[in-house]
Amino acid sequence: MKKTLLFDMDGTLIESHVGILNSLKYMFEQLKLPVPPDFELMRFVGPPLEQSLEEGYQMRGQALENAVALFRSHYREVGIYQNHLYEGIPTLLKNLKALDYRLYVATSKPTLAATEIAKRLDIAPYFTEIVGSSPLHKTKADVIGAILAAENRADCLMIGDTKFDILGANAQKLDSIGVLYGYGNQAELLAAGATKIASKVTDLLNVIESDKG
Repeated sequence: MKKTLLFDMDGTLIESHVGILNSLKYMFEQLKLPVPPDFELMRFVGPPLEQSLEEGYQMRGQALENAVALFRSHYREVGIYQNHLYEGIPTLLKNLKALDYRLYVATSKPTLAATEIAKRLDIAPYFTEIVGSSPLHKTKADVIGAILAAENRADCLMIGDTKFDILGANAQKLDSIGVLYGYGNQAELLAAGATKIASKVTDLLNVIESDKG
């Protein structure tokens, strides 16, 4: 029975792309680099920022550190407020707690930013812990692994909207639910190996409960 649920944040709990894209645009402007179109910037939503800059823009070393610092300074002051919960999330979390599920956030955001957002949106009390990226936990698999240090792997289920969530769960040998209302798509999630799919927030409780056993 899966009674410990790990939720991704961006695209799963919150709609956050506006703040992320605005902070990315600021970063590129400050670096005096051409600002990519929005459809290209959307690729940054999901994976760790460092990974996207390394793979997509060949940034390394000090240049990478400077870019990340610019993004995070703007996001901390502006972008962190440009997000909102998906409709139905507060009710879902309340119902899950009433059913004695243990809830975690497992996000590629830095832990401090994720915690501030959860507090501002009044969902922090639902979670046992909010775990984000750090120098020790750079990938989604690392973040999940940090949570598993305190939990029984067999009890855990990952819930996320992109292949990075599903691949992170696979790396830690967890089952997963891919959600279709976020920033990924069904083909991507199934190709990554999602155990189950939930189309809407209102479908999630039934899909989670069907995973018992």
